[in-house]
Amino acid sequence: MVNLTEEKNIIQIIKEAEENALAEIENAKQADEKEIEMAEKQYIADKEKVADYFREKNKTAENDLSPEMDRIKNEARVKIENMLSKIKKTAEENSEKAVKFLMEKVITQ
Repeated sequence: MVNLTEEKNIIQIIKEAEENALAEIENAKQADEKEIEMAEKQYIADKEKVADYFREKNKTAENDLSPEMDRIKNEARVKIENMLSKIKKTAEENSEKAVKFLMEKVITQ
């Protein structure tokens, strides 16, 4: 039978573990948001480079630009989708780690 002191200790351990897990998840989200922002900025920079290239090469850049822009958009979309997939995977892994951590703390008490 668990006495009141042990029960309070278990509750405190669980609260601390939850707080730590939430902090880790938030940190992962912020890092992932920065990666997405960087990818979007890179996409814009790449788009501008291509546009500049075609403007210099040919005055009819609008016609020449479309296929290249579509390719760049598709590459950026794939990059962003991959990052979002990584974010989801990281969040799931962090959640699993938090649950395992909580279970270990409860079991060891």
